[in-house]
Amino acid sequence: MPITAHRPEQRLVDLVGALRGTWHGNIAMCRCPAHADTTPSLSLRQGDKGILVTCFAGCDAVDVLRELDRIVLTGHYRAPDPAPTPATRSANVARLWDEARPVEGTLAERYLAGRFLLPVTNDLRFHPRCPGP
Repeated sequence: MPITAHRPEQRLVDLVGALRGTWHGNIAMCRCPAHADTTPSLSLRQGDKGILVTCFAGCDAVDVLRELDRIVLTGHYRAPDPAPTPATRSANVARLWDEARPVEGTLAERYLAGRFLLPVTNDLRFHPRCPGP
């Protein structure tokens, strides 16, 4: 059974707002209330029957949910924008591929040569806005 991130319910939106988290589609990253977190390590998403939690620092889900229940929700936050549709994602993939150019003569070729990964196939391209060293 796949775990799918559904559109978040208002309680989840308000929890993420209270934790000052950030949304990435329908998944939020927050500082975990179950440990002294200085960087976001808690993934929150809406499941079929409730909130799905994953603390990448290793906190037990029961402990995280207990701490989330202790948060007093005083604000009403705006839900994240809907996740892109497959058509939008396909259009973005096509646009990025068209903007990219063959690897020959680019920083990517130098990188690959330094790792003895030449010759380059045609299914690998380099985007000109890729940050360099």
